[in-house]
Amino acid sequence: MKINRLILLSFLALAPGITHAIGTTPPLDIPPGHRQQLNSSLVSGGNVSGSTVSPDSSTTVYIADQDTDDIYELYSVAMEGGSVTKISDTLIPDGDVVHFKISPDSSTVVYVADQDTDGVYELYSVPIRGGVPTKIHPHLHFFGTEGVGDFHISPDSISVLFVADLNPSAEAHAIYQAPINGGGLTPVAGPFAEGREISNFVVSPDGAIVVYRADLGIAGRPGLYSVSIDGGIPVRISGVDAPVGDGVERFDISPDGSTVVYVKESFSTDLYAVPVGGGGPTRINERLFSSRGPFATSDVDSFAISADGSTVVYRADETTDNVDEIYAVPIGGGSPLRLNGSLDSGGDVRGFAISGDSSTVVYSADQDDDNVVELYSVSIAGDDNVRINSNIDKDGDVNTFQISADSSSVIYIADLEDDGVHQLYHVPIGGGTSTQLNRSLVTGGDVLPGLLFSPVPTLHITQDSSTVVYQADQDTDGVLELYAVWIKPEEDGPTLGRSLAEDWQESYFTLRELANPWKKAALWGWEADPDRDGLTNLMEYALDGNPRFASHQFTDGSLMGAALEIEDNLVEVQFPERTDAWIRGLRYELKYSTDMENWLPVPSSGPILRTISPYNPSVPGFQKSVWRWNVAHDRLFIRLRASFITLAPL
Repeated sequence: MKINRLILLSFLALAPGITHAIGTTPPLDIPPGHRQQLNSSLVSGGNVSGSTVSPDSSTTVYIADQDTDDIYELYSVAMEGGSVTKISDTLIPDGDVVHFKISPDSSTVVYVADQDTDGVYELYSVPIRGGVPTKIHPHLHFFGTEGVGDFHISPDSISVLFVADLNPSAEAHAIYQAPINGGGLTPVAGPFAEGREISNFVVSPDGAIVVYRADLGIAGRPGLYSVSIDGGIPVRISGVDAPVGDGVERFDISPDGSTVVYVKESFSTDLYAVPVGGGGPTRINERLFSSRGPFATSDVDSFAISADGSTVVYRADETTDNVDEIYAVPIGGGSPLRLNGSLDSGGDVRGFAISGDSSTVVYSADQDDDNVVELYSVSIAGDDNVRINSNIDKDGDVNTFQISADSSSVIYIADLEDDGVHQLYHVPIGGGTSTQLNRSLVTGGDVLPGLLFSPVPTLHITQDSSTVVYQADQDTDGVLELYAVWIKPEEDGPTLGRSLAEDWQESYFTLRELANPWKKAALWGWEADPDRDGLTNLMEYALDGNPRFASHQFTDGSLMGAALEIEDNLVEVQFPERTDAWIRGLRYELKYSTDMENWLPVPSSGPILRTISPYNPSVPGFQKSVWRWNVAHDRLFIRLRASFITLAPL
């Protein structure tokens, strides 16, 4: 039987990846094209007041009085550049957008605003790139509660859960669920008796359980409850009310959704872990007892759960009264391990964060010099404690920091060089050279270290770890604007044929486009497919295609295809190959599969016969690569791969 078919092979192009050298990490190089301003021009007196980057790292959403002084509205802008879009609706006089969140799928923004009634804050949703906003719930009446309190978007981005008092005649708080684009309202928990409040809640990572804090027992002394997201009978999970104290203060759910960790204050402030569905809580911190009595004097101030769910890191005065240090303990309980180094007299740990790979804790402390707050990194097992910030000028401090999602870098804000003048820095998580990320500041300018009482942080690292977004009066003193800087190291280009590859890029993309790293993934990078014809730029380069025009033809108009022929168990595959492939740094490779899952390379020698011949009629710059071999399979799939040849260092 003969099968003769003209096909377009499955094309796969591989650009060279990033290689990490062993030893000291070199400082970042920040070319001018790796910085950009995100917001549009601001009206006189206007400022950016907060921002968030979408989970897919493509879009920044921010609040600003950009168009009208003291009227705060909501805007979005693509990270790769382009026009800014106002996405909130027209506000009544004195109305403002006060808070927002982006859905996990990056498609929708949910925001809180007194858009329709001054002083009554309601929930609205809108597509992230703009559209008609939708009020998520029925109209709320002004009766002193000021509308919607806390809210969360479900992990599947389908619904919004929020706390509100919908009873105009009484304070009757409840948690409600509504479709993200508006629709029917469903109670999840409550409404509860008048005067009983739900202060905050969390949705489990799988979207099945809601855990909330409420004073349903003793007024003013909240406990912790869990309930199905579909509603039902809540389960109290924090144990009985203590005879004294403020009850549950803070809580969170482990990444696997199995455990709730919470802080509860009675005679001391302690840390507990409990199954999300209820059970006996386990205290996981240790206590420091007063020498003058039987009561504990230690207090847990804050905590975080590692991404792998195995460890809780917390800050407490567990060893010395009124001296905050950080400890790591298994989430199920055990002996806490102190992570910070020995503190200078008067020193404290001020804050901390756990890396996404659960290996490292970064913390700020005046560890070496009282009242000089610096940045330190330590393994979660307590090893290799090092200071990672650059030397600080007298009276300077590290103010704010974040760890990149890939756990490689720490971004921090500090007045390292000039007391009171905060700038933005990058440093490898294990220590090394700090690199200033912001441009030079105007006289009186400052990178904003943090806003008191704001639910929206002023510093973000995108989930792809490529970009830092920050606020600063960088260009005009007293005018806060929004900036982005690209921090991802440049990938090594092809070491063989680099100049020809760069010439090819410049023939299809402008120098301005090529200087914009945010356009790389979508436009000019070797793995990008801007014309969406299924051929990456690298494959277009290898096959003489036009990356900005969808086509499967050579530039002379002839078919850029391949032929697969099977006859009497003899396979013949033909595909185009540049005659100067080696000079261009290109390698072509065939792979085969019988199930479309497992792919093996077709060797170019042995039982395989490979020949090269010219096209007839000729195709300038191309030759025909023909491969023949015997097979004993009922079906066969062929994939052509193109990659750059990178030369190994000598």
